Parts: sequence; C-alpha cells; structure tokens
Amino acid sequence: MYSVSRVATKLGVFDDYFSVKQLVQQFQCDNIMSLSIFVITCGVTAAFCPYWRPIFWDCFWIVCALILMLQGHIAARWKSSFGIIAYFCMLILLGALNLSHLLALRGQHVHQCKLSQRSFQHCETDPSLTHCLVTNSCTRAQIQATSCMAVGKEHCDEIDGMNIGFGINLLISFLTFSEPAWWALLLLIRLEGAHMALRSVDAIMYGDEPPPSDGEKEPLLKK
Repeated sequence: MYSVSRVATKLGVFDDYFSVKQLVQQFQCDNIMSLSIFVITCGVTAAFCPYWRPIFWDCFWIVCALILMLQGHIAARWKSSFGIIAYFCMLILLGALNLSHLLALRGQHVHQCKLSQRSFQHCETDPSLTHCLVTNSCTRAQIQATSCMAVGKEHCDEIDGMNIGFGINLLISFLTFSEPAWWALLLLIRLEGAHMALRSVDAIMYGDEPPPSDGEKEPLLKK
C-alpha cells in the first residue's frame, strides 16, 4: 500500500487534491447553493401547485433545509468532524424522507383521481354539488365552498402535468441533497486525515493512555 501511494505521489495523482481550506469553501458554497435551490423549488410549488401538496409541508421542508444549511455552514467553519458527520446523516435522512413523501403524495393523488367524487365524505349529501357529482365534473372552487373532501375536476385533468411536476421535484431533491453530501463526506475524510497526520501512531491507537509494554503485546496463548 505504501509503495502504491508513493508511486501515485510521484506521478502527480494527488497534485490537484483540494486542501482542507479549499474543501471548506467549496462545501459552504455548495451547501448554500444546493439547499437554496431546494427552498426555491418548495416555494414555487407552494405558490403554483397548492392542490397536490399542502402548503404546510412546503413550509416544513423549507424550515428543515434552512436549519440544516446553517448547521452545515457552522460545522465547516469550525472544522468540526462531529458537526460534519451530524450534517451528513441529517442530510441523507432529510433527503430520504422528502423523496418518500413525494412518492407517497403522488400515489395518493393518482388513487384519489380514480375514485368517483361522490364516494368522498360529505359530498353526496351536499345539495349544491348534486348536478356535478353525477359526471365527476365538480371544480375545486365548487368543492371548497362546501365540506366535501373530494378532489377537483381540474386536479385530475392535469394528472399528466402533475406527473411531470413530481418528476422534476424528485430530480431536484435528489441533486440538491446528493451534491452537498458528497462534499461533506470528502471534507470529513480530508479533515480526519489532516488530524491524524499531526499525531503519532501511539496517540492515534491509545489516545492519552500510555502504550502497552512489550509483555502486554504478546499473545496470551503460545503455540
């Protein structure tokens, strides 16, 4: 292993590697840019597509992304390995939850559009919807004026466009979470390597405790 790394060093393989300072700057820039794109996407979704994802969830994802962005920025500024690990784990968890939530919402909307509007709660008993329930043509504005829990006609008519919107959101979520995760992992590896390079082998293996004597290193059982 030592000979391979020595040959690679002579060949200049490691010449273009980022230093810790460069990785901190790169990570902070990518963290702010990627999660800002995610926040903007959630804001646009809340403004123009409130019917397929409640605004509450958009606000929830925005708050979580902003908190995570701040935590990662501070951890990188302090060069804290623990903070970077916490950021990486929370970023992966938040990304997985966001993607699974998007897929669950899509499945729910596809299922709802396959049902008759009269099968939803408080719809068939409302006299103002009697004329449109027969043909499943009640609009979202008509339904919002009542206690009916059905989805609007225009909602289901735009199911193909909604699928495209879901696909774009899935792609944006994947990219905006995976990109800073990559730089966080690279920064963590380089940061730990820099810390280990400044310590002796005994300090790495045993910490502040004195290294064991030669007798303690011998196996308990001898052949």
